[in-house]
This record gives sequence, C-alpha cells and structure tokens, in this order.
Amino acid sequence: MAPETLKQIFDPFFTTKFLGRGLGLAAVLGIVRAHKGAVHVTSAPGKGTTFQLLWPGAAGEAEPLASPALADEAGRGEGSLLVVDDEASVRAITASILERKGFLVHLASDGRDGADRFAETPDQFRAVLLDLTMPRRDQRFE
Repeated sequence: MAPETLKQIFDPFFTTKFLGRGLGLAAVLGIVRAHKGAVHVTSAPGKGTTFQLLWPGAAGEAEPLASPALADEAGRGEGSLLVVDDEASVRAITASILERKGFLVHLASDGRDGADRFAETPDQFRAVLLDLTMPRRDQRFE
C-alpha cells in the first residue's frame, strides 16, 4: 500500500473499493485493543502487506481446552455447520472450504435467516460462523 493509504486503513468507513462498508479493519483494531493488544502493519507497494497482531502475555500456564475439537488429527471435520453471511461470494467460498474438510454446511444470507435456521434445530450444528455486521440482524442467536 502507498503510505497515504496505509495511514487511513483503520479509519471507520475507509475503503479502497468502489462498494464497501469500510469497517473491517476498524473493527479488528477495536477488538484487538479491547483485549489490550496492538496491531503492527508494514506495507510497500509491489511488495505486499504484513499484519502482526500483538497480544499481552498471560500469567501462569494455559489450561487445555475442554471442548471437543471440530476436526480430527488428519484435519477432517464432521457434523453440520451454519454459515451466515450477507455476501454470496463469502458464503460460497466458506462452504467450499468446509465441505472439502468433511463438514455438512448450511447457509443463511442474513441475520434473521440465520437465527431462524438455528432456532429450527439448534442441536444439529457443531458451530455457527457468522459475519459481524449484516442486514436483518434483529434476532439474536441464543
């Protein structure tokens, strides 16, 4: 990225795309800062961009997760996942990747559709992957 673009990437609503919301990196920065972390970015035109997420160290030893893994050691998954995103291309790519890993993928195109699908059979899904911001998000996942 050019230096003038790099200076703006975390500004709310900044985007280099013709159509876009421009909240992605502003949201990332907010989440990282809420966890007392930092983001370091290096970029040069024609060379690429590197994002480093820096997190504070934890005191003591980490405890192992008690929840079962979604995939086995060979990287194969099992069970049903619900993917909720308002962008068709994101849904399609996500579904393709997850299906190749062995998951049965159910799709929803907005918050209301996702909440409705989840409410029908909540025990069916091993996990729900959803977009942070999307239209018709007037119902909550519970």
